Amino acid sequence: MREIKFRAWDKNKKEMNFDVLAGGGNPNDDNWYCPIVYSDDHQDWVNFDEHCGYIMQYTGLKDTNGKEIYEGDILKCKVKKRKFANKFDWVVEEIVFEKNYVVEWWESSSNIGYRVRDGKGKTMMIKPSSLNTMKAEVIGNIYHDPNLLGEQL
Repeated sequence: MREIKFRAWDKNKKEMNFDVLAGGGNPNDDNWYCPIVYSDDHQDWVNFDEHCGYIMQYTGLKDTNGKEIYEGDILKCKVKKRKFANKFDWVVEEIVFEKNYVVEWWESSSNIGYRVRDGKGKTMMIKPSSLNTMKAEVIGNIYHDPNLLGEQL
């Protein structure tokens, strides 16, 4: 079972807060509140829209360095591209290059889970095994380091 954790990007302070518990109300209306724990003996409830900015959930996955991967993280991945002699023949060439992706929650009629998207909008679903193969490394997040994708989000 994966650990359920959240973090919040404070758009006013331009910083990430990892001491976040989610709850309270409907996230689609003005009554959505999220508690942010600032210390062991003090807790403030703040309005999600006005203060928190963005809440991101821990995916349950870790990068090659053991760092937790959250929604909104930007991953630098080693990607293999294979060139075939023809569709029935052997691999002629294998090119390895690095590419940056943002981690997103994805839900459709056939899939549910996390996916990665590059700066041009190309997406793919992610699994723990594919992250190991791609040697994925967290290098930032879309709020603090949006330029790492190279294209507009």
